[in-house]
Amino acid sequence: MTIWDILAASRRHWIVAALGVLLTALALMLVSNQHTVYYSRTSAYFLAPASAVNPNVLSTTSLDLVDTAGVIARRLNGTGAPPKLASTDATIVGRGIYDGTSISLIDNGGQWTSYFNVQALDIQVSGPSAQIVRKHQADAFDLISNELATLQDEQGVQAVDRIAVQLTPSSPTVVAMSGDRRRAQAMTVVAGASATLLALACFERRRIRRSARSGESATLSVPV
Repeated sequence: MTIWDILAASRRHWIVAALGVLLTALALMLVSNQHTVYYSRTSAYFLAPASAVNPNVLSTTSLDLVDTAGVIARRLNGTGAPPKLASTDATIVGRGIYDGTSISLIDNGGQWTSYFNVQALDIQVSGPSAQIVRKHQADAFDLISNELATLQDEQGVQAVDRIAVQLTPSSPTVVAMSGDRRRAQAMTVVAGASATLLALACFERRRIRRSARSGESATLSVPV
């Protein structure tokens, strides 16, 4: 279609053109009003109790600690299966959560398989300000610590044998994620214009076919 064809189709199907322009404008307003999202990520590491055999709790690894971290995650999140992501680098902001907290057992298995080999829980927080994110992150770590203490109380674990939990890094960085607003606006306009042109082309094709069928009917009805 040439530019003249597009203008002619827009006049013939002005309702479609007007609707396309209106929806594009609304989408552009939503994109333009997107606010900055603050995001932070850290890990709560589960540490074996210190002893003469294991004096350095930071270097002690154990599948039992991984299992304990998994139990805490289940107690906090429920028994439902967590969403399976293609990469451990995926963030809750990328999943569309702009104000929330995620606590999960670190899964290094990829999209199709699970492989839990880290004795830590992944803590991700997003929010409208850096202060809110820091508060929610501290609350999430307190929640993990309290749940671990409750679990060990229920099992009657002695103080000397208790598993501890440590935030790493202890002062997580809060990142402002705003994206490229101009690029988002440009892509919105392109997508809206493309969708409108496609709709006009479809309606114009239907009109041409209808006209062609009407012409054939008129030809057949003329007596010989």
